[in-house]
Amino acid sequence: MLLCVIGAGIYLTMTMLFRINSIQVQTPDGKQVTEIAGYSADSILQRMGVQLEENIFSFEPGEKAAVLEQNFPLLGSIKVIRDYPNTVVVQVTEAVPAYAVQNGNKWLVISDKWKILSEESTQPEGLCTLYGGKLQDTTPGQGFWFVDDADAASASGSETAESESAVSTETVRMEALRTLRSKLEEYGLSQDVTRLEVADTEQLAFLYQDRISVLLGTLNDLDYKLDRARYVLTNADGKGCGPTDTGRLDFSHTSASSTRKIYFAQGEPTLPSGYVVPPKAEEPAAAPAPEVPAQDAGVQPSVAPASDEVQTAQPGGKKTVIVPNLSEQDATTLVDVLKDMGFAYRLEDAA
Repeated sequence: MLLCVIGAGIYLTMTMLFRINSIQVQTPDGKQVTEIAGYSADSILQRMGVQLEENIFSFEPGEKAAVLEQNFPLLGSIKVIRDYPNTVVVQVTEAVPAYAVQNGNKWLVISDKWKILSEESTQPEGLCTLYGGKLQDTTPGQGFWFVDDADAASASGSETAESESAVSTETVRMEALRTLRSKLEEYGLSQDVTRLEVADTEQLAFLYQDRISVLLGTLNDLDYKLDRARYVLTNADGKGCGPTDTGRLDFSHTSASSTRKIYFAQGEPTLPSGYVVPPKAEEPAAAPAPEVPAQDAGVQPSVAPASDEVQTAQPGGKKTVIVPNLSEQDATTLVDVLKDMGFAYRLEDAA
């Protein structure tokens, strides 16, 4: 009898006390929103599929969050939270575009959380480009991941070796990418990096302000390399690169224990991929000032006109300019100007 009472109590508690009476979309600071990243809160909640009056334990929050991630790629982080006893909160942030990756003749926009946000027909402006090989998936909403070209696996002739090689290489590439990004942020360089290359983890490199390539080699002694790179690139004490210098910094064979000097090779920046920085579009030249017709502005002879110059309006909108007391040389100059401009003229001897 006691067990039956306990069972009935648990049943009533689960069915009555934990009925959902509020479902909200919020930002991490607890602010309720009706729209975020271009998506309405109603569309997010409808796609999640949790209903009012439903039991709060009738769904798995992680599974619902995964559904939303698949369907709303412009959202950054998504958490579905049970706020006991009766509220469900969908906590979301807006994804931040950070990188662009070329995929055939298209471009993928990647978030700072390594998520594919969208596919564009032209290269997005203002985003750092990534180069690291083929992509595992190109679907917006999916995670961003480089895969191996399987060159080493093809040579072995083994499908198993190919699979293992792909997994191993993509892991190394992504680890190198994440490490490099983190360290560039730590050394205050990330905002000026316009390209990152990790296709060959033995030849890691980045492009600084589209004008200086920095060759790092491996991740070994990365702190030392980036510290030296920062010193040169930011011209810390006036002994580094100037604000318009172009060229290459090579740390490929540099280490903290090495006595090898660091040289800046002026010229065009070079990267392991062979990437060439496209020329910047020249700003359109200012349009020349329109020529003012002489009949509107008056003829300007090569000498200052006499103070008694007279302009008289003629029928049909034409104007006559009378320039008295010209010397023979000035008259000849004025006639040449009028001929060049296609104006009619008449010379008269002064009475």
